[in-house]
Amino acid sequence: MCKNGSMRKFKTIVVDKSSLYTALAILSSAALLVYGAIACAGFLFSHLSITDEENLLARASLESAIPALGDSGARQTLAKKAANALLGFDISDPKTILYSQIGGLKIANAQAADAQTAKNAQAESTPAPSPTPAAEDDGERYPIVETSSVVGGIANTGTNKSLYVNNETSFDIDINSLLNEPLAIQKQDGPLVLIVHTHTTESYTPSGQYSYSPEESTRTQDKNFNVVRVGDGIAAELQAAGINVIHDTSINDYPSYNGSYKKTLGVIESYLAQYPSIQVVLDVHRDGMTSADGTKYKVTADIGGEKAAQVMVLCGSSEGGLSHPDWLENLKLGLRIQDVLTTDYEGLARPLHLVKERYNQHATKGSMILEVGTDGNTLDEALVTAKYVGRAIAKVLNSL
Repeated sequence: MCKNGSMRKFKTIVVDKSSLYTALAILSSAALLVYGAIACAGFLFSHLSITDEENLLARASLESAIPALGDSGARQTLAKKAANALLGFDISDPKTILYSQIGGLKIANAQAADAQTAKNAQAESTPAPSPTPAAEDDGERYPIVETSSVVGGIANTGTNKSLYVNNETSFDIDINSLLNEPLAIQKQDGPLVLIVHTHTTESYTPSGQYSYSPEESTRTQDKNFNVVRVGDGIAAELQAAGINVIHDTSINDYPSYNGSYKKTLGVIESYLAQYPSIQVVLDVHRDGMTSADGTKYKVTADIGGEKAAQVMVLCGSSEGGLSHPDWLENLKLGLRIQDVLTTDYEGLARPLHLVKERYNQHATKGSMILEVGTDGNTLDEALVTAKYVGRAIAKVLNSL
């Protein structure tokens, strides 16, 4: 166990016996040669003639430099230490010879293993090309049930009887009164609308026209097939109507899905600091409706002979506990858009959804989530919806 609590990892070392024996023989011979050389030097030194002044001087000089040479026992100890230091093991203890060489063999083995691991990793990092998926119709991958939802929750008491709100909060709301109140937003010079995508990789059921291989179940980073494409459609309609819009296509839910709302808030705040004129933030998603048995539900409407995915406007509130003082302003804009959708494009909008959480909608007085279709819908259907949603929003904003 390491200090940090993690288990140490050991590599299995495979040693060839013949190679080991050869290495040990060579090293042992080298040790004996070194030891013998030092011993011979000591022997010769001990037999220097002390009557010879030159030899005596030489001996005195050597003893001064290496005192151990003046004693035969010390000479043996010195020779042994020199051999041990040179060879890395104790020549008088055979097992240390084996231990010292295993370390070297471990390094060589580990280096070879690491080289093979690196080679394998490089091979794995270069995936084989994916086959081009064949065009497929709805439901080929999983059962899909087509349905629609236009009624639910609180009904409007005013002129538009098709306007409903699913209210998950404890707040009492009067739809008709809120529709008649003025909006806090107003046009200014510069961009008015910002489109973002918190769950950018959300995509749709592949179809014949838009066939792709999802990285997960109806998720992809390919912006030609995910909700970014729907945002493009909405932005195009707003611009055609004279609304200045910015469409940010940052992927905010990959590689980490957790924290995607926090990441998106950073994107929103960055644009608001650069363009104070932005007052409307549309966070474009697609919904998911899947039963326990894997059946997916697609919500559709027929608009002028075109099959469209239904859209749901979602507004947050302060009931979740986070500061959101202007949630009613967001709701008023959402209701205006819902009113146009249900009046001009019958069946296109599901009931507006009022929830406890704020979902970054505290950033402006005109923020909301748009859930365009479900994972059972196709991109073809979602793009039809984008066209009509863009026109409905433009109609509201141009009436300011």
